[in-house]
Amino acid sequence: MIWESKYWKDDLRRRASSLKCLQAQKAHFTLEQFAEIEQQVMIGFYCIRKLIEAEGLPSRLSNKTVRVDEFPFNGQPVDSTNWDMIGLHYALNQKTASRRPVLWLCHKFVHSYVFTPSFRGSYGPMDGIYFNSDRSKDKQLYRVTMRTIVSLFNMR
Repeated sequence: MIWESKYWKDDLRRRASSLKCLQAQKAHFTLEQFAEIEQQVMIGFYCIRKLIEAEGLPSRLSNKTVRVDEFPFNGQPVDSTNWDMIGLHYALNQKTASRRPVLWLCHKFVHSYVFTPSFRGSYGPMDGIYFNSDRSKDKQLYRVTMRTIVSLFNMR
């Protein structure tokens, strides 16, 4: 249980700031930076999940839904040796948009199997994260924008 939500929210804002700085960078990332992105996002969504469970967020935030792009699975098995080859496993040209609850998003990121940043163009800035969980990896791939993630971490 969370004793004082202020510290958790402050941490989320720091993560939002860090991600915003990384988001401004062009597509040339080191492995260390990719790990930092993954840590910032996964731990951030874990914090949001804990805040929701502890009723440490206003209901307008805990009941919020966010836009998520969805891409269908094409039948090529996803495993620990090829999880990052999203174009091999998912029909990236068949995007559909849906709205999902924030808590759903938290669960998917905390249990993520596929996690890879998306970029605007070949050399553009990071504009989102492709993800799914161990349970959904053979069904669908999801993508959420960095703008949405930063906004959630800033508690807006």
